[in-house]
Amino acid sequence: MAQGVYHVFNFAKMRILKAAYHHYPDAITSKEIANITGMEHGKVSRLLTHYHNHNYRYFRRLKKKDINGGYRYKLNKKGVKAMLSFILRVHQGYDLNLRKKTPIIVAPRTTRSKPQVKSDKDLILRPDEIAPYVRLSYRGEYELDVKTEDKLRIVGIIKEKIVKAQDKEPEVPENPVKEPLQQMIPSKIYTTKQGNTLSSEEMAKTIVEAIEYANQQIQSTTDTRKIKRLNEKLHSIKLYVAMHQDIKQFMD
Repeated sequence: MAQGVYHVFNFAKMRILKAAYHHYPDAITSKEIANITGMEHGKVSRLLTHYHNHNYRYFRRLKKKDINGGYRYKLNKKGVKAMLSFILRVHQGYDLNLRKKTPIIVAPRTTRSKPQVKSDKDLILRPDEIAPYVRLSYRGEYELDVKTEDKLRIVGIIKEKIVKAQDKEPEVPENPVKEPLQQMIPSKIYTTKQGNTLSSEEMAKTIVEAIEYANQQIQSTTDTRKIKRLNEKLHSIKLYVAMHQDIKQFMD
């Protein structure tokens, strides 16, 4: 990067996918991703173009552009799956090359248990976990004199807090306005294999029951093949929920 800092092990890709995931199901532009991540807009735009031209299938580039003429991208299933795999590997201190059967250890693992993504909290990465995936370039270290402790701030991971001096204390209104409740995502209608129609909330209840049943089956059997199939089914269910925020809002 121009500031003397650069990403390694596909970490820039993970940041782009994660920014788009939190914007899902809406489409997103390279400029919006740059604003969310703090990355350079030119770098984000080049990477998205590279993913599209080389058919990575993380995003679907929409034909209709935004009002400024920029391309709009929509995250798809493969992109969500890659993002979740990247985050789990960072939690384990592995490199982010998904094609390698044996991962490279790039950082010490901080937890003994195998990381899992069960909620949005598990998507959060600590600065100490991120640090090994951002490095100083030769120019940054020896010409720009960039300090190691500043590299996460430069790439936009750690945000600077700007404190403005105030001449006087802010006035408190007599009748403070209450903050509006978090807006619910509009419900959708889903059709089951049996031809029944379910709302988003009803789908959430059905999925919760399916997850509980699968967990009960896992606990009641010692058949390794059956356990493997059930775990794969649970993984598919969680991936489905992650891609349908209208359902997920009833499961948090």
